[in-house]
Formats: sequence, C-alpha cells, structure tokens
Amino acid sequence: MVGSKALILPNPGLRAHVDVMINAREYRFMRSTISNIERRVDGLVVEHFCIARRGRLPTEDVALAQLLLLETDEPDFRRIANSYVIEHDDDDDVA
Repeated sequence: MVGSKALILPNPGLRAHVDVMINAREYRFMRSTISNIERRVDGLVVEHFCIARRGRLPTEDVALAQLLLLETDEPDFRRIANSYVIEHDDDDDVA
C-alpha cells in the first residue's frame, strides 16, 4: 500500500521481539524462524503468520524482508503467508 509506514513501538528492556503498527494493526516480529509474526489486538495474539525462506539466510534479514513486504503490500503478505487464527473466549483477560 503506497504511503503506508511501519511505526516501531517502544520495547523496554532487551526482548527478542519488535512491535510495529501497520495500517492501524499491531504486529509482533519475534526472533524465530517458524511462525515468527503475530497480529495482536488489545495485547492478545489473534493471528500467527509464517513465510518460509529458501536457503540459509540470517534470521534478521528474513525478518526485515517480511517487515518490508508487510509494510508495502499487506494484502500480498497475507496471501503469501501461512496463517492461523487464535480464538479467544469473551472472558479472556488482557494483562
């Protein structure tokens, strides 16, 4: 999407993830090679995404490529990624 910008959210301490806002949606990129992207709503994980890579590439390079795809073409990212939705009960508490 033209004009879309990722907003990197504050991450206190040294955690192994980066939170970003893209098109008013919060995503968390974790330092992992499997199912490393979460979409979050009010602190709850509602969806996981995974885009596999070919060959041996540094984890950080893969995460950057995923972030750039998500930022520039969210519909294409969602089409390409393997994803699954996390169902929550209405009484789930957000900590």
